[in-house]
Amino acid sequence: MIQLQRLRADRSLSPRALTLSYLSALGLIAVMVVVGNFVATTYLERQERDARTINLAGRQRMLYLSISREALLLSRGQELAQRRQVARELGQALREWERVHQALDQGDPAQGLEALDSPPLQEHWSKLHQAHQAIAASARELLACDARACQVEEERLVQAILRQGELYLPLMDKLVFLYDEESRQRVRTLRRVETVLDVMTLLGLALVGLLVFRPMVRRIGQNLERLTATAAMFKDLSFIDSLTSLANRRALDLHLEQEWRRQARVGGRLALVLLDVDHFKQYNDALGHCQGDDALRAVSAVLRDAARRPGDLAARFGGEELALVLTGAGLEDARRVAEQVRDQVEALGLPHPDSGAAPVLTVSLGVASLVPGRVLEPPRLIQAADRALYQAKARGRNQVQVAASA
Repeated sequence: MIQLQRLRADRSLSPRALTLSYLSALGLIAVMVVVGNFVATTYLERQERDARTINLAGRQRMLYLSISREALLLSRGQELAQRRQVARELGQALREWERVHQALDQGDPAQGLEALDSPPLQEHWSKLHQAHQAIAASARELLACDARACQVEEERLVQAILRQGELYLPLMDKLVFLYDEESRQRVRTLRRVETVLDVMTLLGLALVGLLVFRPMVRRIGQNLERLTATAAMFKDLSFIDSLTSLANRRALDLHLEQEWRRQARVGGRLALVLLDVDHFKQYNDALGHCQGDDALRAVSAVLRDAARRPGDLAARFGGEELALVLTGAGLEDARRVAEQVRDQVEALGLPHPDSGAAPVLTVSLGVASLVPGRVLEPPRLIQAADRALYQAKARGRNQVQVAASA
């Protein structure tokens, strides 16, 4: 402020000196904006990699449970055809389990994963790796065992898998906790960087006057609003549904508002798919809530895989209802994705003893798409998708219905 007063008081300053002062201030602000965006982007990219790692850790838990279940079935099976089928499923689960384990250990560029880089993670991973190797060795030995000569040996191997699982599952939970702690620390650092950059930016603007840099102030404000909203989405697991590991309803509402504003600026479309598990209450009543939770996790994994593009989001809408936000998708594209989800869920082949739609677990889906306007009204999109979902359930379930208009 003192330097600005001197500039105003000194009438002998040449236009060239004033121009150089303005350009210097603009250059300083530009450098701060570039540095801020680079730091924030770097942190957010790491956050996304951590989120993918946490999702894979959850998948590892599910695969281990599949391995232990198939191992038990194999040890108790008597008929040759049944044993072959169970052995095939056990082998598939074991191969996928080892593939994901290797990706978590050594990194996988195709999945956006990096190798473990911090000493706490590496130290913890060595313990997890030992438990994994012991389980994998027992499972491979079980697959190689002859049913007529190894019944006692099979029981021993199954017990070994279960004992090692009692070590493996808590270690996997601890791995997720360590990634979460590092994520929280990066968010705190990012917020401190944002605060410093805010202060420096305001000081630079004060030197040249708000009238000169008003467009720049508006641009920086928009960027900071978007970065702050994105950083808040990752600051803790309060945005993640604990059962399905999808985004929860709070995260879904925030994401819809953010994408609504963004698509309104660029003139793009926004689509929403609402999914309901058919006859889920009867499924729980027949098989128990634990089996129902496993089924809901399996359906959630299918929905998560469908959220492939930046801006897409899979979330738990409530109860057995899930939601999929598709950014930039028209009605036909969203319907095609919904049909793929319906087919993949049915292909899971989860037996449903009390369903009127199919002998296996199925889902009904409602699809809506619109071009967001300046008025913020995501509920209109939700209501349209909900009406389409109601039509799908009323017309027999296990199908996709598209909203006529939103």
